[in-house]
Amino acid sequence: MEFNGALDRQPLRKAEINQCRAAIAGCLVDARNADNHRENRLVLAYTAILKCSLLALRARNLRMKPSSGHHRLAMESLHHTLGVPVEDVDYLCDLAQMRNDDMYESTPASDSDISEAIDFAARLSDTLDAWLREKGLLVP
Repeated sequence: MEFNGALDRQPLRKAEINQCRAAIAGCLVDARNADNHRENRLVLAYTAILKCSLLALRARNLRMKPSSGHHRLAMESLHHTLGVPVEDVDYLCDLAQMRNDDMYESTPASDSDISEAIDFAARLSDTLDAWLREKGLLVP
């Protein structure tokens, strides 16, 4: 996997797996909470997806360097790490744009867009957990 110098090789610390998985789970709980503001629910789903992307990279001893566009690159890496289909990666790129529009352009996402993002984040989290188990990095 080559991302034009956007990644550093760095050994995974076992504690990172549980810390990141806990953060993903927390994002999902809060994203599903209808009492939270709808804009926050979208950001939480997006954050859960981003954290899944980053943890999949960490499980391969890679760390994303902070730079312009690093969120998009992290999500694109899901095709190479977890085997996420290209169509789903395209959806994630659209979701990133939706999040940006919601945050910076005051163009709100629809309720169905938010629900779809939350559902995708939950499925991706499950896929990540199965992949980590398969790699022996997650004890059931």
